[in-house]
Amino acid sequence: MKFDKLLHPEILLGKRGIPEFIEFYKKTAHQIKFVGVENGGGMTVNGLVNSLNSSEQRSLALMQRWRIDQGKVYHVNQDFLRALSRVERKVDIKYLPERFIGYISFAEGTVFDESDEVEGAYVYVGPARYTMLRDTSSERVFWCAYICKGLGAIGTVCTDIKPGEYLEDLVNRVDSDNKKNQHFLVPDTGAISKRSLVFNTVLNCVMYIHSAEPDVRRVPNADSISNSKVSEIREKTGIKNACTLPITFLNWTYAKQRVYSVDSTWVESFPRWQPCGHGLNQIKLVWVKEHERHFKKT
Repeated sequence: MKFDKLLHPEILLGKRGIPEFIEFYKKTAHQIKFVGVENGGGMTVNGLVNSLNSSEQRSLALMQRWRIDQGKVYHVNQDFLRALSRVERKVDIKYLPERFIGYISFAEGTVFDESDEVEGAYVYVGPARYTMLRDTSSERVFWCAYICKGLGAIGTVCTDIKPGEYLEDLVNRVDSDNKKNQHFLVPDTGAISKRSLVFNTVLNCVMYIHSAEPDVRRVPNADSISNSKVSEIREKTGIKNACTLPITFLNWTYAKQRVYSVDSTWVESFPRWQPCGHGLNQIKLVWVKEHERHFKKT
């Protein structure tokens, strides 16, 4: 996403954007009230929200949860986002943070579902009692709403996080739910749907943010600092934040290396999760070392 464009959180907070959209969020998301767990959980809504379908209600509720909890905004560049999307899924779900709420912005032209390009996603990982769910039996849930280009399409999921499972199990469960959804019909080829791979990429982003030794850089919004400070940050990092909100950039300097010659080729490194720390209770993203592959001359 180019940073002279609007981020959805800016519209939600009324910072900047089309007045009609800002007004819509005020009349919908801002009116959602969460019911305490002692009263059974769930939420109360006004008539306008009640007239929307369940997917739209869930996405608006997640936006309101993000607003109430003052969630952060993150951005992932194209090369690193593609790397994260390919990381193995067979990793213990225990490495997800106990609680996380944020909006993750994706680089343009990188992530797609079956219908359109995905611009970003609101994400919640945490106790079910802080969500709109009344029927979950799990202590924690993964709740996500991703937004496609043009503000037209939204993909939502809310599923239990069960102890002892792997990330792969969660993604497969989401994929199974997708195929049962009559409003989302795709040919069943046996492969994971693109929509489920979007959620897998989101989960890997969350895991990276809370992993050991992540490369993250928080850049304040230009309005909050002097022009000289903006220039200094841009000179040091190459990053300019043109939004009205602070943004945390994930591994901005990551880029694939490609080397070619007539008698050798460069085998690129690839990422995988590596347990680490005391009792292996943490995880970090490591790259299998790149190397040069030589060919016999003929």
